[in-house]
Amino acid sequence: MTRTSPLVLAALLLAGCHSAPTVSEVTLVSDAASAPTAAPNDGDARAAAVDLIASMNDAQRAATVLAVDHDAHADWHYVPRRRRGLSIGDMTEAQRHGLHRLLQHALSDVGYLKAMDIVWLESVLQELENGSPGRDPGRYTLLLFGDPAAADAAWGWRFEGHHLSLNFTYTDRGVVTTPMFMGASPAVVPHGLHAGKRILADEHHLAFALIASLTDEQRQAMMLDQRPGDVITGPGRERALREPAGIAYRDLNESQQAALVDLMMVYADRLTREDTERFVWPVLISQGIHFAWAGSTNPDEPHYYRIFARDEFVIEYNCQDGGVSHVHGVMHDLTDPLAEDLLRRHFEQHHAGE
Repeated sequence: MTRTSPLVLAALLLAGCHSAPTVSEVTLVSDAASAPTAAPNDGDARAAAVDLIASMNDAQRAATVLAVDHDAHADWHYVPRRRRGLSIGDMTEAQRHGLHRLLQHALSDVGYLKAMDIVWLESVLQELENGSPGRDPGRYTLLLFGDPAAADAAWGWRFEGHHLSLNFTYTDRGVVTTPMFMGASPAVVPHGLHAGKRILADEHHLAFALIASLTDEQRQAMMLDQRPGDVITGPGRERALREPAGIAYRDLNESQQAALVDLMMVYADRLTREDTERFVWPVLISQGIHFAWAGSTNPDEPHYYRIFARDEFVIEYNCQDGGVSHVHGVMHDLTDPLAEDLLRRHFEQHHAGE
């Protein structure tokens, strides 16, 4: 069987980073190759966060800026619910612009536009549900942790709402850019000006293109016993998947290996180039990647897939129900999915004896 060398895989991964994004119709947007080092370059995001905090009144700041080790740091979710922090609907125009600057510094262009499309999709869902007040783009919320203005201080932030949870934690020892959850309902806009628009299109189409290329024996190797009802590594279960399952990268032919890398990079490309390299670099030499599938191989029926990369990261995608109406996708840094270890090491180094 043909094998792709580590150097070829590295070239595929890094050359595929950050292709030019498709022009987005979302009105909200108008508001807005060597081994990487461990320390993050968070200067632009840090400056954007400092400016945002400075723009807040006392009540906004008290509700939005928490201690870096606050319990709310682990309280991420992707369902409609009441959230701590400052919502888009309660922001001033200047604060909304500041939020967009923060998002643009932390995400690639692809990731930023995809996140904004998910926010916009809430208005489509609101229309489909006859004006349901619970479907409101203005309910997406910013929450900050720590003091980004303090030199070398650990800090982080989350931007979250229905089907979106973006989490970033920075210390001088590194950065954790997950959990990163992006989902969509409807997965395909059914009618109107944007009929046919699928926000998570590549996540869907590239997966089915890959399985279409597999032999019967390979398909049997990739299949899980049953389809999960949702992504397994949801809130409180970030470390639930620790063992590889499905078909190994080494058991794919060269074109299939490239297709799996392409699918993996759809998720990694949401990050900045620097964070993408930091996220995938440990996998490049080992090629320790597995691809697993559950449910139907018909794109119009419920299905699930998982990309497991050694002990480094896991990606899950789940079509929740029949048709193509509801999908969930999440990516985790398995080395430290909620930055708990990173923060612990930071405090041990900087706050010993306090």
